[in-house]
Amino acid sequence: MEEIHKFLEQKLTNKLLTPTEIPRVIKDVANIMDDGKESTLDNINTRLSFLGWQDRMIDQSILDLIIWTTDTYQRRNQ
Repeated sequence: MEEIHKFLEQKLTNKLLTPTEIPRVIKDVANIMDDGKESTLDNINTRLSFLGWQDRMIDQSILDLIIWTTDTYQRRNQ
């Protein structure tokens, strides 16, 4: 699991995010997906943009990694 987190961090760092911003964008994506509205990649990127993140912040591979890490975290803490 640690390797997946490192890979996700690397991909987000390549998007010019700082170590402080990485958990924030992951939390924003998780909150967007949890609100019950449509969670397509385009919708998530649009909503992230409204929150002040750069346009097209995440791609499908980043979204998949965020989903995997947040799902795994939730299962471990149940």
